[in-house]
Amino acid sequence: MKVVIDYRPALRNPTGVGLYARWLIQHMAEAYPDVQWYVFSSSWSDRLGRPPWADAPHVRAVDRRWPVRLLNYVWPRWGWPRIERLIGASVDIAHSPYPLVLPTRTARTVITVHDLWFLRPDAGTEAEIARDYPRFFYTACQRADRILTVSETVARQLGDLYPEVRDRIRVTPLGVPPEFLAPLPPDSAAEVRRAYSLPEEYVLFVGALNRRKNPGLAAEVVRILQSRRRAGPWVVVGQGPLEADLRERQRRYGLTAYFIGYVPRERLPAIYGGATLLLMTSHDEGFGIPLLEAMASGVPVVALRRGAVPEVVGEAAVLVDEADAEALAEACERVLTDSALRADLIERGRARARHFRWSETARRTYEAYREVLG
Repeated sequence: MKVVIDYRPALRNPTGVGLYARWLIQHMAEAYPDVQWYVFSSSWSDRLGRPPWADAPHVRAVDRRWPVRLLNYVWPRWGWPRIERLIGASVDIAHSPYPLVLPTRTARTVITVHDLWFLRPDAGTEAEIARDYPRFFYTACQRADRILTVSETVARQLGDLYPEVRDRIRVTPLGVPPEFLAPLPPDSAAEVRRAYSLPEEYVLFVGALNRRKNPGLAAEVVRILQSRRRAGPWVVVGQGPLEADLRERQRRYGLTAYFIGYVPRERLPAIYGGATLLLMTSHDEGFGIPLLEAMASGVPVVALRRGAVPEVVGEAAVLVDEADAEALAEACERVLTDSALRADLIERGRARARHFRWSETARRTYEAYREVLG
């Protein structure tokens, strides 16, 4: 079997789809050395570097200088250039971590759908995406030989949207990020605190600062908690268009908050190490990698009951039904002050995180490949 995976989302400060692409090829290449893997990378400015599989004989990296935006424009509109031409080889499977098929001559196509938020009229996406991507997404779902989703929740949503593709949907849940599997090295938390000038304890928010992640609601929750002296500082990990609004709220409310932007993956476990809880206020989550990161780190989670959040956390988090700052603040207060509840959430969270393994993601993905090849 010969498989090409589009690695472009993983090139620069990857989040979401990019992390998925990075971890998927790492674990697929490790688990299936009998497969010839082609890792397609293309950017005008960002290079592939030396990932863990760089020297594996059954993995070939193909690094081109086609700009990302150019390929993203021509591929869904014109289906050119074909992926075989770009990698210089024929393949059996062409896998896109985006919900858009890779143009190919003869290969079977696989796409991964992470969420359907971008289809909502209030999603706050870029004008081009809002205008064109619903049409491109529909075409991709009709053409793809297999559609992978990262949760049962997204699978149900997609099946309800396009009933005719239900029989081609396969669920491949994500796993705990590799950097969270090893024990936290001694003194690493203190080193990271010094690097970012952080306090010893804080409420943590991790995610893009955009409409879907709803960080403004988190700021309201922190305002209530700090006004009651029930929580310490707020640490925000992430970047996005709402950062200016959050900083304005910080000034207006007098919040003690630290906006530390994008944090390299190797430093994230230490960031979680200082957190008293993870607060997730997303309008929607197709999966929610920070949930796994927090549970694996022994950090209690308070979150809105939205999207796949209940599916991921099970009984290992405090979930709030309404997007109400007061209700969320009361939930956070219980976690911060009730030592028995806190200990129970930590134990449940660690046990829950152990259910999510990238080896299983790789196995399910490989089975989907085998199915389409017959």
